[in-house]
Amino acid sequence: SIRTCADPPRTRACERVHRFAPSMDGATTGYIAVAKGDADHIEVDGYRPKVRDHVPIAFSPTAAARARFRNHPEEEEMIVLEVHSVEEKLVDRELGRLNCTQLASRHLRSGMVFERKPVDYEDVPCHLCGGEIPPSERGKVGRWHFWKGAFLVIPCANLECRERQKERQEWLDATPPQTLYHQTDPESAKKILGSGKMIRGRCGVVGGGIYFAETPRETEWKAESKGIVLECQVKTGRHLLLDRSKEDPSLTFADLLRRGHDSVLMDRGVCMKGPHKGKKAGNEWIVYSWDQVQVLKEVPRDPVP
Repeated sequence: SIRTCADPPRTRACERVHRFAPSMDGATTGYIAVAKGDADHIEVDGYRPKVRDHVPIAFSPTAAARARFRNHPEEEEMIVLEVHSVEEKLVDRELGRLNCTQLASRHLRSGMVFERKPVDYEDVPCHLCGGEIPPSERGKVGRWHFWKGAFLVIPCANLECRERQKERQEWLDATPPQTLYHQTDPESAKKILGSGKMIRGRCGVVGGGIYFAETPRETEWKAESKGIVLECQVKTGRHLLLDRSKEDPSLTFADLLRRGHDSVLMDRGVCMKGPHKGKKAGNEWIVYSWDQVQVLKEVPRDPVP
């Protein structure tokens, strides 16, 4: 569930980035989709293809899930595991494969950055249909859980909910991603770069989301925490256009999805204080699920002279 602050700050968001993030050793090389029922033991025992003489991988989670569903349509539900710390000489990027016959467990991970405790979602129904979500499916933040090639932000078993999330995936894939910027403190940036994932905050001017600027300089007056600017590719899909007069701290991912939107584009008007006072503040983009963000790299800050 998404909790909002009773008294949200005037700045962007109360960040809660990777509070319980484990160590993410090694950059992600690619992705392997496996049947949901096999994911746990493959992560422990390693991966061995049943018919091929090489390990097939994809270079995006969605591509991995869709390839698996295309080849195994009877397996509607799957988990995409991250492949990491593999020697580059084994990677054939043109053919989408590793030139090896099996992959040891030390090169596989679920991608989960932390697991929420039951108190975070106890007695909270599905935000879309109001139905019950099995506790075993909840709280696994950062795990790539797919159904028919669509990422399940809400792991609800209700078919209508899943179809709505499948439609969302299609819209996100049909819209070119945007290059956007997010500034945060060095400690949080290290965790984000280590895991490759950016987790939404608890509150903000349009709810607990992930807030972005269109240029590094604009992060200087938008960011609540300072130090490191991250360049990201963001899937904004169908955006809801708002201006400063329509701030809504109660807005959630489910609210947007019910209204047919995937992100918020907010016109922030002009800066009210600081060295840029009176000048245009710049647009702000907000998304509510980490799967819409690909963290690319750290870039230099661009402070106002």
